[in-house]
Amino acid sequence: MGNPIATGGATIATTVTDAAGHVMIDAMRDNGDGSYDGNVMLTTAGPYTIKVALGGPQQKEAEGASARAVVFRGVCHPGACDAGACVVQQKPGVLVAGGVGMLRIACKDTYGGGD
Repeated sequence: MGNPIATGGATIATTVTDAAGHVMIDAMRDNGDGSYDGNVMLTTAGPYTIKVALGGPQQKEAEGASARAVVFRGVCHPGACDAGACVVQQKPGVLVAGGVGMLRIACKDTYGGGD
């Protein structure tokens, strides 16, 4: 689909929306070779969307966003367990010497995601 463009100069606007509805807008860097780089850091596990539009916000409204934008969807998974974010879900209660008590810890990542 389409021919590769070997030069830069396009205005690329990206909008990332995470599972909690937080919207992040990142400035794309023109590599001058037809590719553009940007950064995204999601802190909420779950589905996310990335909308990539050609032109700035005012330009895409004037020229028709549907013809000049594409949306990608993905899933962000929880990060590694962070001991400082873990939650005790069930405490052992009163312990008796030689007895067994039940303890349940829910692991969370740094941003609160996980089970």
